[in-house]
Amino acid sequence: MPGTGTMRGRGYRDGCTNLRRDLCTQPAACLRIYRDPQQLRRFSLSNLNDYWSRWPHQPVISRTMPRRAAANAVLGAARLHYTITTGEIVTKEAAGRYSLDAFGRRWQALIDDALGFRRGSPSQPSYHHQPRRRLGDTSRFLAAVIDSADQLPIE
Repeated sequence: MPGTGTMRGRGYRDGCTNLRRDLCTQPAACLRIYRDPQQLRRFSLSNLNDYWSRWPHQPVISRTMPRRAAANAVLGAARLHYTITTGEIVTKEAAGRYSLDAFGRRWQALIDDALGFRRGSPSQPSYHHQPRRRLGDTSRFLAAVIDSADQLPIE
């Protein structure tokens, strides 16, 4: 990749996005491990407020809203919230289970749909052939996650 000197292949913006040795020409440099929980929390909060706050306004997502994009948004944001709350990193599956408790029953159908996508299950009935509803609920869920994370202590 131009500008990094560490990664080969498409889709990598920095040398630390993939730990596979066959893709990383400098494995030690690719292991950017956060040892400071506050630094990890600050990074995660910044990611929520930067990337995820703009997510609903991306034209391709707004037009088509594939289930995959919604699942990645719901579980990705929940995962960052978990990291900000606990200082630990979990899988998207675990983040989904966490978010059922953390954000209440209002979001259960959306979270279940996201988890179902990851498990290969059919869409929840409330979202079947309802891309606009999924988009709206996903956008509102992201706003709730970001609002909640902004209230959490970082230090």
